[in-house]
Amino acid sequence: MTLPQRIRNFIQTRVFTSAVEYFFLSSYTEFFRAKYGDDFPSIPDLMRETQLYFINADPFFEYARPTQHNIIYMGGITMEKPEPMNEEWTKLLENAPGEGIVVFSLGSVARTEYMPMEKKEALVKAFAKFPQFTFFFRIDGDVPTLPKNVRHIGWMPQKELLGWCQFCFTTDQLNFSYPVA
Repeated sequence: MTLPQRIRNFIQTRVFTSAVEYFFLSSYTEFFRAKYGDDFPSIPDLMRETQLYFINADPFFEYARPTQHNIIYMGGITMEKPEPMNEEWTKLLENAPGEGIVVFSLGSVARTEYMPMEKKEALVKAFAKFPQFTFFFRIDGDVPTLPKNVRHIGWMPQKELLGWCQFCFTTDQLNFSYPVA
């Protein structure tokens, strides 16, 4: 980094920090002082004096970056306990033929109704190569022809399903403290 770049970086950091303190943190300080009294310390002072930071994130899914020893990751701390599985899904899962079940879903963010039919068919072909398992395939839009070991589902009780699962691999599974394959 050249000297002019360092000077620019220093000025930008100072301006950004001052703007955050003035526009955002001052209103939080006013809120807490109104609630707890005028002797409540300012939020920027609390931030500077904090000795431990608890982060609601999982380090396995965070970008690699250096962290200090006083940062503790507590991913999933806000997860709620799952409700008991409803009767319909319990029957579906317990009566599924084969050696086990596999639930395949790309989630609600990946819009599967826009997925090309060739991709959907490729997934179904891959599922067909494992006839010993029953696949629950969550997909929207046009559905390709399914083999007998694949069932199309439009909705699933995700939280309850992950809590029911005995041996799963999903990005959300870590929140339920079950083993991950």
